[in-house]
Amino acid sequence: MELKDKIMSDIGFLDILIKNSEWLLDEGHYLRLKILREHLIEAHKKLKSKQ
Repeated sequence: MELKDKIMSDIGFLDILIKNSEWLLDEGHYLRLKILREHLIEAHKKLKSKQ
Protein backbone atom coordinates (compact mmCIF):
# COMPACT_ATOMS: atom_id res chain seq x y z
CA MET A 1 0.00 0.00 0.00
CA GLU A 2 1.37 3.41 -0.95
CA LEU A 3 1.81 6.17 1.58
CA LYS A 4 -0.96 8.29 0.06
CA ASP A 5 -3.34 5.33 0.33
CA LYS A 6 -2.41 4.86 3.98
CA ILE A 7 -3.02 8.55 4.62
CA MET A 8 -6.46 8.33 2.99
CA SER A 9 -7.24 5.32 5.15
CA ASP A 10 -6.18 7.25 8.26
CA ILE A 11 -8.34 10.21 7.23
CA GLY A 12 -11.33 7.89 6.86
CA PHE A 13 -10.63 6.38 10.27
CA LEU A 14 -10.41 9.83 11.86
CA ASP A 15 -13.68 10.85 10.20
CA ILE A 16 -15.42 7.89 11.81
CA LEU A 17 -13.72 8.48 15.15
CA ILE A 18 -14.60 12.17 15.18
CA LYS A 19 -18.20 11.52 14.17
CA ASN A 20 -18.78 8.76 16.72
CA SER A 21 -16.91 10.17 19.70
CA GLU A 22 -17.82 13.85 19.64
CA TRP A 23 -20.02 13.35 22.69
CA LEU A 24 -17.34 11.30 24.47
CA LEU A 25 -14.31 13.58 24.11
CA ASP A 26 -13.78 16.90 25.79
CA GLU A 27 -13.49 19.89 23.48
CA GLY A 28 -9.67 19.94 23.55
CA HIS A 29 -9.28 16.33 22.42
CA TYR A 30 -12.04 16.71 19.85
CA LEU A 31 -10.28 19.73 18.34
CA ARG A 32 -6.93 17.89 18.32
CA LEU A 33 -8.48 15.08 16.27
CA LYS A 34 -9.93 17.59 13.82
CA ILE A 35 -6.55 19.34 13.50
CA LEU A 36 -4.80 15.99 12.98
CA ARG A 37 -7.29 15.21 10.23
CA GLU A 38 -6.54 18.55 8.54
CA HIS A 39 -2.79 17.86 8.72
CA LEU A 40 -3.30 14.47 7.08
CA ILE A 41 -5.38 16.05 4.32
CA GLU A 42 -2.59 18.58 3.66
CA ALA A 43 0.02 15.79 3.58
CA HIS A 44 -2.13 13.86 1.12
CA LYS A 45 -2.46 16.93 -1.14
CA LYS A 46 1.31 17.44 -1.10
CA LEU A 47 1.94 13.80 -2.02
CA LYS A 48 -0.56 13.98 -4.87
CA SER A 49 1.02 17.17 -6.23
CA LYS A 50 4.48 15.55 -6.31
CA GLN A 51 3.25 12.82 -8.64
